[in-house]
Amino acid sequence: MKRSTELRHTQAALDVAVVERAACVWTVEAIDADGACYHAVFVGPDAETRAREYVDFKYEPLESSNMEAMH
Repeated sequence: MKRSTELRHTQAALDVAVVERAACVWTVEAIDADGACYHAVFVGPDAETRAREYVDFKYEPLESSNMEAMH
């Protein structure tokens, strides 16, 4: 299984990761300054695109669009 992540930090001490969990399954995982965790799951052929659009809408645009692939 390929696992890809992209992390960023915002002024509100929010950590966000966009992660490929399986083929066509992407999650957005966020942890705020208080330690609360938030997860959104996207499934289907456009899951990665929808996950990234969700991050841009819900939080703010990612500063880097590069993805690192870990095998």
